[in-house]
Amino acid sequence: MSSSEGGSSSGSVARYGPTDRRYVSTLSGLRGLLALHVIIIHFLMAFLPNTLTVFDAVLYPPSGDAHWMVKVVETPVVSLLVAGPFSLMILFALSGYVLTMPFFDGRRERLGVSLWGRYFRLTIPIAGAILFSLLLSRLGLYVNQDVAAITNSGALAQLMPEAFLTPLNAVRDIAYNGLLSGLSFFNVVLWSIKYEFIGSIVVLAMFLVMPDRGRWIVIGATCFLMAFYLEQGAIFVVTIVGGALLGYFPVPKRWRVPALLVGLYLGGYIPGRFDYAWLPVLFENPGEQLFNVFFYNGFGAVLVVGAVIAGLGDRVLNTRIPQRLGDYSYSMYLLHLPIVCSLSCQIFLWLPRNDLSLLVNLAVYVTAVVALASVYARYVDAPSIRLARRFGGWMTGARRRERPVPAPAATGAVGD
Repeated sequence: MSSSEGGSSSGSVARYGPTDRRYVSTLSGLRGLLALHVIIIHFLMAFLPNTLTVFDAVLYPPSGDAHWMVKVVETPVVSLLVAGPFSLMILFALSGYVLTMPFFDGRRERLGVSLWGRYFRLTIPIAGAILFSLLLSRLGLYVNQDVAAITNSGALAQLMPEAFLTPLNAVRDIAYNGLLSGLSFFNVVLWSIKYEFIGSIVVLAMFLVMPDRGRWIVIGATCFLMAFYLEQGAIFVVTIVGGALLGYFPVPKRWRVPALLVGLYLGGYIPGRFDYAWLPVLFENPGEQLFNVFFYNGFGAVLVVGAVIAGLGDRVLNTRIPQRLGDYSYSMYLLHLPIVCSLSCQIFLWLPRNDLSLLVNLAVYVTAVVALASVYARYVDAPSIRLARRFGGWMTGARRRERPVPAPAATGAVGD
C-alpha cells in the first residue's frame, strides 16, 4: 500500500490520505476479527472457564478436572488464542488512532463533530441492546445461573441477576449508567464502553486544543489526570491516547514485523509465567491481577495497531469475512452476552456434555450473533452514526455533505 502526506498545524506525518477507502477498510477488518475473538472468549468464559484461569484465578477458579484445552492454551504463543483482554486493548488503541485521523489529515474541525455526537453514537445502540436483554429476561430465557453452577464459572454466575433486571434499571442504564459508570445489570460489557466513551471524549478534546508547541505537556498532564481520577482504569484511557499518538509516531514499514512480534509477546502476557518473569508485577492484590494483563497488553496493542497501519495484514483484512465482521463489530459486541446467557446456555443444558456438543453450541452461537448483528447494524447502528454526525455538525456549525454509512468504520473502535 502506498502512503501520502497528510498535514495539520501540528506538522505533517506520512500516512494514508483521508479518502483512502482501502486503508479505512483495513482498520475495519481488524476490528471485525477482534470482535469475533472477544465473543468467542466469552463463550469459553461460560462453558470452559478453566481455559481463562491463567488470566484471573478469582473469576475463573481452577478445578481438579480441568479440560484438556487448559494445558494447550497455557503454552507460550498459543495462549494468544484466549487472550481476550489483548483484543479489547487493541480495540482501544485502534479507537484512539481512528478518532484523531481528521487532526492529522488537516480537518481538526471534524473532531468537534465527533465530540458532540459521541453520546448519541454510543448510547442509541446500547439502548437497543439493553431493551433486548430486558425482553429476554421477561421471557424467562436467562438460564446462565444454572449453567454457572455446573461449569463453575464465577464470571457467568454474576451475569443477568434476575432481581435487578427491572424496567427502571433499564432506563437508568440507557440514560447514564452505560456510559458514565459502566455498571449495567443487563449487559456487563458496558464497563468497557464506559472507558471507550471517557477515552474518546478525552482524546477528542485534547486534540481539539492541541498547541503547536508544548503538546507533550498537554498529553502528559492529561494522562496524569486520568491516572488520578480513574486509578487502575486509566490503563484503558491511556491506551486510547497511545493509539492516537501513532499519528505522531507511525511505525516505519521496515519495523512493522518486529513491532507486531513485540506486540504479540506483550499481548500474550500471563502473570507468573516463566517467559514474563522479568517484567515487574504492578498490581500485587489477587483481585487486581487482571490489571497487570491489561497494562502490558496496552503496550502490545499500540504496537500491533502501528504495524497494521504500516500495511501489515492489508490483504487479509480486506477480504470479505473480516470486512463483514467489521461492519457488524459494535453490534456483535453489544448483543453477544445476552445470547450467551440465553440461547447458548439453553443449548448447553439440552445437549450431552462433551466436546462435540460444545463445538455445535459454538457454531450456533457465532451464527446467531452474526446474523442478529447484521440486522442490528443496518437498522440501529448505522442510523446512530448518521444522527450523531448530524447533531455534531449542528452543534459545531460544520458544513458537510451527507454520505451513506455502509459500516461503522471510521469513528472509533470498541464503540464503533
